[in-house]
Amino acid sequence: MSTLTDLFSTRIGGNRKAVFIYKDSRCYRVVTVQEKLPVRDEVRVRTYEETALSGLLEAEGVTKENVYLILEPGGYYANRVSFPFTERQKIEGVIKYEVKDYLPLAESDYLTDFYQAGGDISAFSVYRETISRILEETGPYRENLKAVIPYDMAIYYGMTASVEEEDYLFFDAGPGGVFIQYVEDRSLRTGVWIPRSSSDDRFRSALTAQVLMISRVVRTPIALVNGREERMNEVVCGILDDRGLSYREPPKINMGPASSRLSAEDTGALIPLFGAVSCLNGPPQARVNLLREEFKPHMRGYVSVRDFIFAGILLFLLFAVSTAGLLLDMNFRKNQVLLLRERFESLNEKVFGRRVVPESEARQLLEDMRSKVGLAQERTDGRYSSLRLLEELSLFLPPDVVIEYTDIIIERDLIKFSGKARTFSDIDKIRKELGLSEYFSRVELANTGTTGSTEGFTVSFTFEIEITSEL
Repeated sequence: MSTLTDLFSTRIGGNRKAVFIYKDSRCYRVVTVQEKLPVRDEVRVRTYEETALSGLLEAEGVTKENVYLILEPGGYYANRVSFPFTERQKIEGVIKYEVKDYLPLAESDYLTDFYQAGGDISAFSVYRETISRILEETGPYRENLKAVIPYDMAIYYGMTASVEEEDYLFFDAGPGGVFIQYVEDRSLRTGVWIPRSSSDDRFRSALTAQVLMISRVVRTPIALVNGREERMNEVVCGILDDRGLSYREPPKINMGPASSRLSAEDTGALIPLFGAVSCLNGPPQARVNLLREEFKPHMRGYVSVRDFIFAGILLFLLFAVSTAGLLLDMNFRKNQVLLLRERFESLNEKVFGRRVVPESEARQLLEDMRSKVGLAQERTDGRYSSLRLLEELSLFLPPDVVIEYTDIIIERDLIKFSGKARTFSDIDKIRKELGLSEYFSRVELANTGTTGSTEGFTVSFTFEIEITSEL
């Protein structure tokens, strides 16, 4: 058991401490530190032999402190999926249906959260019973537990806080096995856990296979080996030597001047713990917390009544000032619009000798003209007739995708059709296949939606296809 102080060099305004816990093989490593970075107050680092979480928290003297638990690798499922959109709200609504085929039980038995890098998603699913067991083990400190963070995310934030490279391959060789993580363009790409087995040959074969698969897709990044256990470190380095891959130790955790007090062993062991601290200080949309749905922690505040009243008065004043400014701006803009409209109508009567045509009437005239022109073109150009375009559309639709059509509109230069499919992957496949036609200059997914019922999960879509002007 050891205590380290002043691991961070800069002070923040708040003084609330938080407890971060990680189970490393048969022991618990615990860091007590201020929640918000950077800090310079005392940071307590301790190691406990395997025990109940409630006893550990009692030994730490937890009262009002928030508790954050890092879930060890192998305690959850990690999957990677892609979406044709990036809106987080949409992804949250469908993510559990997209990963259900990779889970051994029904999706309702799991809790899923995700890390987003554009349209690429790293999804993490944990068995509900696992979360229930963790909450039971915390005993009277159940309300203190605020997050259960996957090991992948703790390692990712712990390393990216210290590593300068955009791309790197990280090996965490601990007593329980080897964890491999690949980061590309500072974004998490994959994470693989190979647990230690009773047979060294079997373990080495499994680890070699994973290294071979990952080395085929990585962009030859630097390999960083965190050798926390001597035997595991020898196995990893031996495999990398056999493959001719260069490697080195990871840099020390970047915590300010006091970080020099950490030994190399401490640095390797604390990467996931200080990664969890870094994760907590990141933007809310980048955090991953497997305490979801009915397991979400209840809000617990420790703000004094005086501070609460002061904050309320300040918010009221800000609201009053912003509302007054908004009303003045709206009135000014309204007067500007009325003046501009009057001048435009006056100029139109002087130049054309007639009133301004209403927008609805002008739109109707334009639509009528377009309709007549389109009809003439269809009658004079058989190559672009509706029947020919419908035939082309049917020819390039993938035969292995089940589609339920709801609406099809075919015009001279545009095809718009709507329907339903089973997954977003099917929709993406339709888009790619239609793009192969020489008649279609652009295939765009205009809208998507989801529905769920007793008959299954479906994805509704609307495609807009532009017809090429020349062949």
